[in-house]
Amino acid sequence: MALRAERPPREDVVAAAVERAEKAGDIAALLSKTVLTIEEEAGPEGRLFGSVTPKEIVEAIKDARGIRLERKDVHIEEPIREVGTYTITVDVHDGVTADVKTIVTSKE
Repeated sequence: MALRAERPPREDVVAAAVERAEKAGDIAALLSKTVLTIEEEAGPEGRLFGSVTPKEIVEAIKDARGIRLERKDVHIEEPIREVGTYTITVDVHDGVTADVKTIVTSKE
């Protein structure tokens, strides 16, 4: 006779999903208020020697807010190659996104 594993009550599963969604909403609200500053080496006309990629943005978010995300959660059409201000969309959870203001400056 095989033992059957007990499933948690359906209410617990739903409550856990609601809690995750609420937490994601809180994280999204925090990220929306966040302004990241990323310093990169650049030429005199503001063109970067290299680029800012999702990896650098994920690291900047982790340093600024202690929130761990994956590179695939950061949506930029192409790597940032010039000094300036950008709005980066980040997936926090299923259907929950945040727009993070990102300022790329030249290292002095």
